[in-house]
Amino acid sequence: MRADIRWLTGEDGESGIVSRHSFSEGSRVAANWLKERFEEAGATCELRPFKMGFAPNVVCKYSASVDKTSTVLISGHYDSRGSFGSQRAPGGNDDGSGTIALLGIAHAIASTGIKFRSNVELIAFAGEEQGAYGSKAYAREMRAKDANITVMIQADMLGYHAPGEPPQLGLPSIGTPEVARLVSKMSAIYSPELSVGHTPVCCSDHQSFHMQGFPATHLFERAGPRKSQTHILFNVLTGV
Repeated sequence: MRADIRWLTGEDGESGIVSRHSFSEGSRVAANWLKERFEEAGATCELRPFKMGFAPNVVCKYSASVDKTSTVLISGHYDSRGSFGSQRAPGGNDDGSGTIALLGIAHAIASTGIKFRSNVELIAFAGEEQGAYGSKAYAREMRAKDANITVMIQADMLGYHAPGEPPQLGLPSIGTPEVARLVSKMSAIYSPELSVGHTPVCCSDHQSFHMQGFPATHLFERAGPRKSQTHILFNVLTGV
């Protein structure tokens, strides 16, 4: 996972990626690379354009062995954006962390040879930073098909907690409460080291599906209140 995230951010010096902004060439390089990596892990993938000028969604699927109508969808967004006028947009945490977690799931599927009773989709969305355009397009498409998406989980920013804090899992106020409770119970079984709580952070790709009536939630790195960006910047400037 460390090698994958360093390639995706350009930190390894091999990928040549400077930015994964949805309109950049780097985002196209990332999309093709992700498609190849997921396919190596046994998924069937396609690049799905959704809006002119934007990089495509990377949609990868594992077919069901029993219930061929229902789908579990897990996603992250691979696009990023620069800040403070920087041309660099490596997006290591937002949302390289969620994207590489998806790829980690694919590697686990490949190494175990597990088969699924329901269809499973792993999707790396583009256009999240501009307004969740990639996920909105896909969610509308799924609603038009009356798709049977039984659960949708978005992983957005998983790689940070403040020094001295325990590892955390923040669940959103916007989304489907039943899905958030399901995730919380799974976390207690498989990741008991995580402190599970709620986060006021909103606005990721799960909302596109929630708005279309699909059961959805969001995984976030921190629970509870967060300092504002203004407060953080003030502390940096004053040395507090």
